[in-house]
Amino acid sequence: MAIADAERTALVNNIPVAYAVTYLVGTATLVWFIPTIGPKLMGINLREEAERMRSGTGPGGGAMEGAVSAARPFDVRAYRVTNQKLFNKTIAELEALPKDLRAFIVRVRSDGRDHRTRSRPDHPGK
Repeated sequence: MAIADAERTALVNNIPVAYAVTYLVGTATLVWFIPTIGPKLMGINLREEAERMRSGTGPGGGAMEGAVSAARPFDVRAYRVTNQKLFNKTIAELEALPKDLRAFIVRVRSDGRDHRTRSRPDHPGK
């Protein structure tokens, strides 16, 4: 653009302000649109649907007897290894063994001592 440097700097400095305003307006519009206009477009009443879901008559309601939800914040499994072929292997060697699934070894306990793994960029061992 053929404009003065001071004017160009002022315009460039307005970019973050414009972004902040449009982000705020866009977020507020979504917060209003989704619960207000969205259900009208789909032809449903959110309060009635929520009550139906709570009572177990809605889609996915009334779980089968004996069914347990798979939603868990974490899952831990411990195994005692008795196979001699797995003894004296490094953690990297043990993790490389399963070919059809992925296993992460976080801790190995042997002789009453814990051997923790170190986190690597390709391994989220927490």
